[in-house]
Amino acid sequence: MEEILNPLPNFPENIAEDLVAESSFGYLLRGTARLAEGKEKEGIADLETAKRLDPSNGHVCMTLGTAYKSNDPVRSLQEYRKAANLFQSAKT
Repeated sequence: MEEILNPLPNFPENIAEDLVAESSFGYLLRGTARLAEGKEKEGIADLETAKRLDPSNGHVCMTLGTAYKSNDPVRSLQEYRKAANLFQSAKT
């Protein structure tokens, strides 16, 4: 089996961990990574923290909508709607 090479060898692998303490963006990154790893509860917790830190971030709401999709469709729709409203207001 071929070894998978890091396409960014000088890029720290724990960059999300370093950013978490700094901003909503770090929580968004870590939450998204945790969701991809199948750690739904932890991922949602990180995304909720990101939303609390920056309630106007449409990307966080959109990602939360996806995270809630299978277990809480009502909450999922609420998050998608909020994301759409935030993106729309950003355009004007």
